[in-house]
Amino acid sequence: MCHSIVENVKWGDFAVSKNINELMEDNMEIRKKIIEILAANSGIESAINYLENNDDLTPLNMNSISFIKTVVELEREFDFEFEDEALDYSKFKSLNLLCDYVKKLMRTS
Repeated sequence: MCHSIVENVKWGDFAVSKNINELMEDNMEIRKKIIEILAANSGIESAINYLENNDDLTPLNMNSISFIKTVVELEREFDFEFEDEALDYSKFKSLNLLCDYVKKLMRTS
């Protein structure tokens, strides 16, 4: 007998159960959207191709202005606010760190 792994997710006033496949799909969609937003604000043309295969964000040539534009778009897309202490691009050296941070804020907002 096969058991599905289930996680309870709070969504508004409702508790929603999701199986592991749904969670993985959600994570992939979140990652894909973050890649699109980073690519739109980066300093390189092939950013989407690069980010689909690499975790390091340093080659994106982001500066403080492009990072703030990215933050604003992420906040708008995922309906949360970055914490003040997280408004520092050097804290997000990898795509995984940024994705984890976004998912954490989505769970708590």
